[in-house]
Amino acid sequence: MRRATWMVAAAAIAMGSIAAEAATVTAESGEVFVNAGTGYAPLAGAVDAKAGTQVLLRKDAVAQIAYGDSCTVKLGSGRVWQVAAKVPCEAGVSFIDLSKPMGVTGGEPEGSLKDTPAPTAGETIPVEGGGGGGI
Repeated sequence: MRRATWMVAAAAIAMGSIAAEAATVTAESGEVFVNAGTGYAPLAGAVDAKAGTQVLLRKDAVAQIAYGDSCTVKLGSGRVWQVAAKVPCEAGVSFIDLSKPMGVTGGEPEGSLKDTPAPTAGETIPVEGGGGGGI
C-alpha cells in the first residue's frame, strides 16, 4: 500500500512539473521581441520561455507559443502577449488562432502597436492590466 501511495504521489509531482515547463515561442515572420524580465530582445527562430514572458509583435509580425505537443497558440501583430502559466487549450483543442482579432474586418484594430517604435535592448514595456493571465 505504501508503495502504491508513493507511486501515485510521484506521478502527480511529475504531471505538475510537465504543466509548469517552459513553452516555446517561435517567430514566424516580421519583427518579434521577447522579454523574460530583463528587457526586450529581438527573436529570430525559437526560444524557450517561462510563464510571464512577454512577446511583442510589431506590425505584420506572426509568432506562435507552443505548450509542449498539446497546444499551440498563433499570435497576431500589434500586441504584447504573455506566456501563460497553464496550457490555454481546452480538452480536445490543440490550436488557437489569435492572429486576427475577432470582429475586425479590415485595417488595424484600435490600440495596435502599428506606429510604435521597436523596443531598445533592455527596455521593459508594461502589459496593461498587469494581471497574471496569459496566452
